[in-house]
Amino acid sequence: MVKSAKKIFAVAALGAATVIVHASAGYADEVTLDFIANDLTISGELINMDDEGYTLITEMGEVHVPAAMVTCEGDACTQVAVVSDS
Repeated sequence: MVKSAKKIFAVAALGAATVIVHASAGYADEVTLDFIANDLTISGELINMDDEGYTLITEMGEVHVPAAMVTCEGDACTQVAVVSDS
């Protein structure tokens, strides 16, 4: 009975560790945003990406950049579709 309980606990602990690793694997990758209109780039850890733009953690803190202003380079980048009003 004790061996069964230890085995169940070990399997449960391994499962929990796997969930934690997969949950934290979302973004958290380094990306570079290149501004389209000028020669400016921002690099940082991508923490959010949506239809509006990109949110990075940089050396200067959290920065949100509208998708229409930049192109994104890095493994975590997926170009956000930008709809033009014209």
